[in-house]
Amino acid sequence: AVFHQTAGNPFFVRELYQHLAEDGQLLDDDGSWKRGLTIDALDVPEGVRLVIGRRLSRLSEPTQRMLTTAALMGRHFELRLVEAMGPVEGDAFLDAIEEAEAARLVSALRGSRQARYAFAHELIRNTLLSRLSLPRRQRLHARAATVMERVYGAEALPSHAPEMAYHLFEAGPASDEAQAIRYLTLASDQAIATGALESGLANVARALTLVPPNDNRTRARLLWKHGLARRNVGQLMEAIEDWETALPLCDPVTDTVLIAGICQELAHGYAWTGRGMLGVAAARRGLD
Repeated sequence: AVFHQTAGNPFFVRELYQHLAEDGQLLDDDGSWKRGLTIDALDVPEGVRLVIGRRLSRLSEPTQRMLTTAALMGRHFELRLVEAMGPVEGDAFLDAIEEAEAARLVSALRGSRQARYAFAHELIRNTLLSRLSLPRRQRLHARAATVMERVYGAEALPSHAPEMAYHLFEAGPASDEAQAIRYLTLASDQAIATGALESGLANVARALTLVPPNDNRTRARLLWKHGLARRNVGQLMEAIEDWETALPLCDPVTDTVLIAGICQELAHGYAWTGRGMLGVAAARRGLD
C-alpha cells in the first residue's frame, strides 16, 4: 500500500510511514501488521502535502484545474474523458497536459489508441483531491459517470463497470441509487470472475449500503451475492449468516430460483461446518 502511493520515493515513503504509525493505522491491538490497509486523500501527510503543494503552485491555473479533474478520474486516466469534463477547453487543454507532463507530475502511457496518462505518484493525486470539498467532489463524480455514459455509449459501458461503480458510489446523494447498485454488482461479478475476490466482496458490500429499507428483493439478491463472495474468501460462517438473513426476504412465488440457490448453498455450508441436520433442513426448504 505504501509503495503504491509513493512509487518508492524515499521522502514520500518516510513521511507516509511516520504519518500512518502516529495515526495508529499500521498495527492492530496485538501488535501485528494490519491487513487490507487502504490509503486515501485524507491520509496525505502534511509534510508531503506542502512539498507537492509547492510544485503545484508553480503551474498555471488552467493546468491545476485540469489536474484536479484528472485526479478525480483515477491514478490512470483517459485524456478524452478529462477533456469531456470541461475543466479547460481547446488548445488550452493541450497546453495544460503538456505543462503537467513537463513538470513530471503525469506521464503518457503507451500501447493504446486513446491517449492515456498516469500520475507520477498517488500522493500527488490525493493531494489534489484533498483540496476539494466533499459536496464538490460528489458532484464531480456524478458528472464523471454521466460523461462516461456519453463517451463510451450504452453497449461498451458494462466493460467499464468498475470505474462507473467507483464514480456512482463516491457521488453519494448526487447519483441514482439503483444505477449505483447495478454497476457495483456488475463490478463485483467481474472482479470475482477474474480472481479479485476481496474487490468483489468490497463492491457488493458497498451496494448493500445503498438498498432502500423497503426493497426486500434487492436486499435478498445482494445478501445472496455477499454470502457467495464471503465464502470465496474463506468466511463460510459469515456467508451462512448472509444466506439465512436473505431467505425470509425472498418472495416464495417470484423468487423460487433464488430461494433454491440459497438453500443449496446453506445445505453445503452446514455440511462443511459439521451441522449435517441443519444442512438437511435447508435442502428440504429448497425442495419445498
